[in-house]
Amino acid sequence: MQNKKILAALIGAACLLIVFVLSKKHLNKDSQLIEPVAQVTMHSEVSWEDILGHFNEEAQLPNTIAMLLGDSMQLEIKDTGYINTSIEFCYKNQYFLPAAFIQLKKARLVKDLTSWIKATESIHTLGMMEQDTSLRSFMMAQVISSSNEILGLDAENMKGHLYQALALADKRETMMNAVPHLLSVVRTDENNIPALYTLGLLSIESGQLDKALQRFEKLVSLQPSNPEYHLRLASVYEQTGNKSDALKHYERCLALTTDNPAMQEELKQIITNLK
Repeated sequence: MQNKKILAALIGAACLLIVFVLSKKHLNKDSQLIEPVAQVTMHSEVSWEDILGHFNEEAQLPNTIAMLLGDSMQLEIKDTGYINTSIEFCYKNQYFLPAAFIQLKKARLVKDLTSWIKATESIHTLGMMEQDTSLRSFMMAQVISSSNEILGLDAENMKGHLYQALALADKRETMMNAVPHLLSVVRTDENNIPALYTLGLLSIESGQLDKALQRFEKLVSLQPSNPEYHLRLASVYEQTGNKSDALKHYERCLALTTDNPAMQEELKQIITNLK
């Protein structure tokens, strides 16, 4: 129980969404044998018009920006300078939602890989911060749609596969479709932090503790000052009965969380119980 409290405090509810109902069959396959999944689409009852209209009422955006948020303004390639200036203005003033939408509008206009990647990244960041279930679902559907555009332009694009996977893994109904994309990412970049972390969580949930150990050991080697990875690794070692290595990483996590007294107390109790 104490372990679960600490894990929840570190990674938050958002990360827990990706650790349900996974089968060993998919994760046990060699990465080279997993067939690519067909492109997935997701639908939402929410629309950009709904959320941007509400945002504009509260933020009272300048008319030049507000016009970009509607469908009445017909944009052309020559307008990209104006679009870029508008995006910079939105970020400078922390209008992240309009910034992401305008980036998406730019991507649809210029249809190049860089623009689609920037739009996808921005929308995913917004989605991960969103607490409202319907809005989060809408954002992830947009991420899947825009990452499909990336993969349509470059079927091997690592960021396209990564964002497709993270969005798919965020929803229970499409979770299993994330695995081939994640494996595609780590084949290209064996040190990719988000892909390794997500695969590590999936390995824990499916009971493949050997694979989980490999992935979290790798994460600890890549980011030795990240307490979350030490905690995850300690928990897996504890589950395998390796108390000495579990203690080592719990103690390392303790040393890295001095700014969190409540967590310190929980960790101290876990360490005491293991000794």
